[in-house]
Amino acid sequence: MPDEAPSLPMTAEDAVKRIAAECAFVDANGGVGIRLKPAAAIVRQYADQFRTIAAARQPRRPSASRAAGQPALLLPVAGGRTKSEGPGG
Repeated sequence: MPDEAPSLPMTAEDAVKRIAAECAFVDANGGVGIRLKPAAAIVRQYADQFRTIAAARQPRRPSASRAAGQPALLLPVAGGRTKSEGPGG
């Protein structure tokens, strides 16, 4: 059995081409569809490969503490209108 050459990383375009080739179908009325389970498997394979490549490039950084995280973006409103009673209010 010959040695298999290491496969090149799949690009996004390669993933779309594989989904189109392996998962697309045309029904009796001419409608086009995609079989979702096989397409999802291809997307998972592509995502797993991407995570592996990204993890090899960069070491994980420790997560920031809650206090050092981004401050809240919504502030309390002072002096705002109160909601009127009744319909449309």
